[in-house]
Amino acid sequence: SPQSLAELFIASARTEEVMTAAEWKRCWERIAEALGTISHRPMGFEEEREAISRRLDSGRTDMHHSRHFNQVYSPHYRIIRRDLFDQARLGWSEMMRDSF
Repeated sequence: SPQSLAELFIASARTEEVMTAAEWKRCWERIAEALGTISHRPMGFEEEREAISRRLDSGRTDMHHSRHFNQVYSPHYRIIRRDLFDQARLGWSEMMRDSF
């Protein structure tokens, strides 16, 4: 239900696991390295790579998708932690089983 989805989204956002800028930078460097090896890199890859690196170097981890990404993909999604989703799904399965 929309209510359950909202509750899962909020619970997922309240995670205790927060990565430092240094941890994000290490992850980003691995991602950028992998993307750098493919022949069809995303549009504006080099500029974005530099901008993300500068932001992480300054200790900032907040970022948004590029204008191009938003135009092409029109993202409308919410990230939910897998463990919370699995717990909710098990609860829904039991509820459905008990209703029959």
